Amino acid sequence: IGGTAGSIYLIVADLGSPSGEGLDFINGMTFLERFYSVFDTANRRVGFATTPFTHVTTN
Repeated sequence: IGGTAGSIYLIVADLGSPSGEGLDFINGMTFLERFYSVFDTANRRVGFATTPFTHVTTN
């Protein structure tokens, strides 16, 4: 998308999937940078924990 190195950008796009069926949302890099994320595929769950970056201010 271009932009400045070291910057964080919000990108919004239509996934083409109606709510209630299939993929409803994606947690992108900006969200995932703020938390320690654990993906437990065997038990079909995702866990999040706070990090020093969870409550930083962005514009």
